[in-house]
Amino acid sequence: MKGGGFLKRGGVSRPRLVSMTVVGICLLFFLAASVDQLASALIKATSGAIPQERYERLTRINPWNATNWFVLARIYDYLGEYAKARHALQRSLSLNCLYYPAWIEHMWLSMRKGAKSEGPARIARVLDLLNPTDTALHWKILIRMLALNTPWAPQLALNEIRTLLPLDARDRTQLFRIAELILGNPQDLLAFVPDEKQVKAPLLSYLLYARRRPDLALTLWEEMKERGWKNEDLFHTLINGLFRNRKYREAFALWKKTFRNEYRNNLVFNGGFERDFLKYGFAWRVQRRPKGVRRMRFIHFYTAEGRRSFTIECDGEHNPRIMTPYQYIYLEPGQYRLSAFLSTREVTSASGFYLELSGPHFRAISRRFTGDTDWTRVELLVSLKLAGMYRVSLRRDATSKLNRFLGGKVFLDEVTLHRLHE
Repeated sequence: MKGGGFLKRGGVSRPRLVSMTVVGICLLFFLAASVDQLASALIKATSGAIPQERYERLTRINPWNATNWFVLARIYDYLGEYAKARHALQRSLSLNCLYYPAWIEHMWLSMRKGAKSEGPARIARVLDLLNPTDTALHWKILIRMLALNTPWAPQLALNEIRTLLPLDARDRTQLFRIAELILGNPQDLLAFVPDEKQVKAPLLSYLLYARRRPDLALTLWEEMKERGWKNEDLFHTLINGLFRNRKYREAFALWKKTFRNEYRNNLVFNGGFERDFLKYGFAWRVQRRPKGVRRMRFIHFYTAEGRRSFTIECDGEHNPRIMTPYQYIYLEPGQYRLSAFLSTREVTSASGFYLELSGPHFRAISRRFTGDTDWTRVELLVSLKLAGMYRVSLRRDATSKLNRFLGGKVFLDEVTLHRLHE
């Protein structure tokens, strides 16, 4: 081709290269999502001289445009000309003191090696005032602080964490971890975390499950009770967390204190089945419905005492192993009497229902009930030698006998456990 042709041996021709550069710059102007992204794209896509000269010329033509001064500051920062970058940022902020991106860039420059804590701290306060709910910005500042090797960076990082904790519900656990890493002790989190229910509640879970510090969780729980923040969900979290950490004695003491009316004359919680099952802690629980159990429910028309009892109905076509309902109780060594009322209707299996108390190296069972029986009181006198978690349950074992299929109904009511005077 004449005129130098479209291609040269060395690659693209000079006119073509210039046109491609111009088109690329124009595309960057349209594709950049913000002024901040635009400055970065310009610097990375072209040589340093072209955008630098362009924006120096623009600031000379129109020195009253804060955006042009900001972009020029970003270019200077990229090129390592930090004094010029600071000057350009000062010009941008003098023209528009509310220009958010310029304050952010000003903070990055103020964090360079040798900077004093007053500068970044002052700018962080300004950013909080301009846009206090920008979680992405606070995370950027926090990460930058964690990467700095200066004596003032940890305190500013903690300030950002305190700002983020009420805002960022999704990452609170990670924020607790970072704060603990800086503070050096999980106990310091109790005083550090803001006094807000939405933050203190996740801290309770963090101490119980992530840090395995039930002692600190109990301290936090007492504080939350004094503030009136106690509710059923938090209590559920606390009790399950204490179970996870094997703090059964503490959990049972707290449970009895919370439900003190239930324990006036009985160590079994809800022994008469007058309230619905809570299914956690020291309340009645039910196993996932075994194959062959048609339904489990409360009934009012057939009771030994009170207004209702609990019944299990089986289909007569399966051989299930049943342990429902069951309840955990923390017991100290001593003499105890366990009793309950049992009744059956057409129970068609060689392996009948019985009452069981089991615990550390201990098991006691009542006689088995099959066929048809009216309400019958069963009683177990036991002597416990070890303190620990014990379980009261209605049981039925699977059997290999010929008449193994279980049908009919069993009724349970008025389960009591008393400690005998020695």
